[in-house]
Amino acid sequence: MPLHHTQRRINPKPTPTLSNTILGVTLCPTEKIHTFLAHHHKMTDNANRYIAPPMLDVIEAELRQLEQEFQVNQALLLTEDDLQCHLFGRLRARYPTYIETMDRGVTGLAIHSEVKFYDEDGKLTLIPDLCIIPPGELSIYASIMYGSSPRNLLKRNRLPSKNFEFGGDALAIELKFCRKKGGINAKDINHYKKDVEKLKRLRDLRHNRSEGREHLLGLIAILNKTEAGGDLVQELIEHHQENDIRIFYGTGKVDFRNFDGAQSLLNPRRYVGPPQPPPDDSQG
Repeated sequence: MPLHHTQRRINPKPTPTLSNTILGVTLCPTEKIHTFLAHHHKMTDNANRYIAPPMLDVIEAELRQLEQEFQVNQALLLTEDDLQCHLFGRLRARYPTYIETMDRGVTGLAIHSEVKFYDEDGKLTLIPDLCIIPPGELSIYASIMYGSSPRNLLKRNRLPSKNFEFGGDALAIELKFCRKKGGINAKDINHYKKDVEKLKRLRDLRHNRSEGREHLLGLIAILNKTEAGGDLVQELIEHHQENDIRIFYGTGKVDFRNFDGAQSLLNPRRYVGPPQPPPDDSQG
């Protein structure tokens, strides 16, 4: 949901800053809030270390290794979901398994799939394939938003319809896998452009709604089964890539011209269909 200037997002974990005294000094309500917010910003900075511009380089390095594996093991990726699973596994290994969330006693992971984001109309229509979010800014029990009146200033609101909420910086990833024999064509490029624009929309929405406090990085990874159409992707990269919105391209280098169906199977007879019944001469 959009972040209104009258609302505050505060880490609710109990800390010494929530008490009436610090080192024996009594705090007035305003001092308590300011100290609490300072602690929250420290927690946010700590959580956002999982999402920083160098992480784009890390993801691209993992994708390059996956591309090299694909070139050696050319039946590794059959579908776009395969690509998503392989990248998810690689990125999951980059992060700790148990990271504290905003909820007491609840831990989580930084990498997730199919997480919904709000569009310009406040609807959950923007869904990148993968995203990295700071677990320290995530809640599964209540909203990360706090009330704006003195009575409920430290009381969290209800969860939105997706039953979880997070704040802070984020990194969104779109995945595209072209498995056609003819490779990538102009129609595919148009679809890829739309995904690049979606990532830019997510970036701008997150920046504007938080008044510049929160940022979103984006990456679209395009893997091509063959090498055909790679020049079209390079043009896409030259004209649409930005510092915080990257475009990765890789290929499995599958060459269908080298395919010999008669010699491709170790045991061709194993895949021959059942014998056909002899023709019925009585019908003739």
